[in-house]
Amino acid sequence: MVDQELSIGFVILSHRGSDLLGRLIEVLNEQYHTPPIAVHQDFGQDDLAGYEAPDNVRFVRPHVATGWGRYGVVEGALKALRLLYDTSDPDWFFLLSAADYPAMPGAAVRAELANAAVDAFMDIHDFGGAKAQARLVGSANPQLSHFDNPPNRRMTWGRYVGAQLWLPILRRKPSGGLRLGRYTLHLPYRAFGSPFTPERPCFYGDHWFAGNRRVAQILLQPDRFDGQVERALKHRSVPEEAYYHSVLCARPELTISRDNRRFAEWNGGGAHPSDLTPDNTRRAFAAKAFFARKYTPGSPALDTADRLLHAEDKSQPAS
Repeated sequence: MVDQELSIGFVILSHRGSDLLGRLIEVLNEQYHTPPIAVHQDFGQDDLAGYEAPDNVRFVRPHVATGWGRYGVVEGALKALRLLYDTSDPDWFFLLSAADYPAMPGAAVRAELANAAVDAFMDIHDFGGAKAQARLVGSANPQLSHFDNPPNRRMTWGRYVGAQLWLPILRRKPSGGLRLGRYTLHLPYRAFGSPFTPERPCFYGDHWFAGNRRVAQILLQPDRFDGQVERALKHRSVPEEAYYHSVLCARPELTISRDNRRFAEWNGGGAHPSDLTPDNTRRAFAAKAFFARKYTPGSPALDTADRLLHAEDKSQPAS
């Protein structure tokens, strides 16, 4: 029996126009019956001119400047999470990109969450032999296996745990001209003052996850260790793939599924997943993922996802 009282909210990170964001909000409203939605839009990259969001959508203001692999991505998500819980109090929340789309009807997701014996669905990896204080259950998402290969583990250790030396360098701007950037040298030993210890090691994995109210409260009420992790990762690359993981794995009161139930087509790795097609959208539904990414504006794969959602909706038993 589906618990009709179970409430689900959404945190969405967006930095582009309203094409994908508006369509995602529309399908969430259809599938989840106008849920609370908090959006962090980087208005410095796109001001969403002309877009009028539904009344259940709130935007973080002022926004945080975001960029690929920068701490602003974490800061923006946490500000949106706070906005979500300041204006509503959902039992569960999903952290989404505007390029995400449902791969399972909302009724089926609600049924699973109502009976879930975990506090979060999160992709979690370690550097070998690390023990989390949280209870980790289940197997990792096979779509994200590239996170756990030896070259990626070495690179990730250097990214989050190892010492780094930064050198100034001139880089070209996309719009032309030059800007001052930095070149990072990775050194083969641990960074001095790292917060990570055998008792509270570094964990990492895919950015996108779901958590219940207990998880939200932990993220919104950081303790001393959480602050140390923030300071350690604030000037490191791609902190969103280690901050939440390390903070939540340090909490013995949590039980976390290591399968985040997200579908992405990485084709062996890289900085970004491939754009989804109608064919691998069907694979996402067959894999019983909650959400899939990444989609592009106007992609026929979005129409495929809509057809599959409606077909599965009709097959759901009446509650």
